[in-house]
Amino acid sequence: MTVIELTSSICKKWLLEKHYAKRMPPINVAFGVMVEKRLQGVCTFAIPASRFSFSKQPYELNRLVTNDDLPKNTLSFFVGKALQMFPEPSIIVSYADENYGHHGYIYQATNWIYTGRSSAEKRVFLDGKELHRRTLYDKYGTSSIPKLKDMGFDVEVKKQLGKYRYFQTTGDKSDKRKFKKEILEKYDELPYPKGENQNYDSGEPIKQRLFY
Repeated sequence: MTVIELTSSICKKWLLEKHYAKRMPPINVAFGVMVEKRLQGVCTFAIPASRFSFSKQPYELNRLVTNDDLPKNTLSFFVGKALQMFPEPSIIVSYADENYGHHGYIYQATNWIYTGRSSAEKRVFLDGKELHRRTLYDKYGTSSIPKLKDMGFDVEVKKQLGKYRYFQTTGDKSDKRKFKKEILEKYDELPYPKGENQNYDSGEPIKQRLFY
């Protein structure tokens, strides 16, 4: 099992077909986990829209998806190796969405800092299909509920819980100490949240061979 850097184009099939969000996010850095010369999962990072008052803007681990039935510790190995290979010293933020039955156990297994929930958002359904507000804006030029209704759509808005927010650091020991200090100056480190994870149907395995 090995981890390699990827281009965003290689990740596209995984994110549109395999990840539950079915949406292509911004990608600045990406990695793949290889098993017997076959790509078995992708992990992507980007500069998030949210701003943080740290010495440098964090990256967000915004997608992590693998095929099923891989060796037991594949995810923790994959995330740990991706952080080791990250191209610059950084603070990394990621979120686990309890609205989809996620608690962030992979972040807990790899010793991330849990700092509580993010602000609650709303889920928007357009003609019965859930769409992210960014997707709404990209497709229709607005994410305004009244404007979408004026356009003739059946719009439903549901309240949702804030996401669990986790932080991790990359770089050498000095970088990590500095970044961890910044995180803990802004946030309290809290006990890890627990609960029953809900698995989602991620569809057929992605079969993608990169090397021959």
